[in-house]
Amino acid sequence: MIYVLIITTVALVFAAAVSSAWITAGLAGGVMTCALLRRRRTKSPERKLGVTDGAAAVQLTLLAWQLASGNFALADRMLFPPPEKVLRLFWAELPDMWNGLLSSLFLLGSGYLLALAAAIPAGVAVGYSTRINAAGTPFIKVLSAIPPIVYIPYAIALLPSFSAASIFVIFVGAFGRYW
Repeated sequence: MIYVLIITTVALVFAAAVSSAWITAGLAGGVMTCALLRRRRTKSPERKLGVTDGAAAVQLTLLAWQLASGNFALADRMLFPPPEKVLRLFWAELPDMWNGLLSSLFLLGSGYLLALAAAIPAGVAVGYSTRINAAGTPFIKVLSAIPPIVYIPYAIALLPSFSAASIFVIFVGAFGRYW
C-alpha cells in the first residue's frame, strides 16, 4: 500500500503544480512525510498498514478534490472551492477558531467542575444517609429522565447571560451523570 501512497502523492503534487496550488502540493508532501515518520515509529505490521492506508485515503480524497474543482472545474467553484482556497481561508480564520475553542473549553470546564463539586457531596450524602436517600430518590428519578437540552430555553430566559446559561446546561447534563 505504500506504493499507492507514493503514487497518489506524486499525482497530487503534479495536479496541484499544474494549477499553481502550492499549498495543496505542500500539504500532500506533509501528509506523506507524517505517514512515513509514523510508519517508521510503529512496530506492528497491522498498524503500519493502517497508517499507510489512512494517509493514502487522505491523499486520494485530496487528489479527487483537486482534480474536480481545481484542474478540470467539474464542480461549481462557488459550491466546491479548490483545496487551496479552503486552506487559505482556514489559515486566515485560525485565530478566531482558537478563540472559540478556548471559550468553549472554559464553558465546558466551568460547568463540569461545578457539577463535580455539587454531585460528589450530594451522592455521598445520599449514599450515607437512608433518610436523605428516601427523600431524594423521587426527585432524582423525575429529574434524571429530563434531557439537559430541555433546560436551554429556561436557562436563556432566567439567567443573565448566554455563557451562564451554557454553563448551567452543561452543569445539569454532567450532574445527572454523577448523581
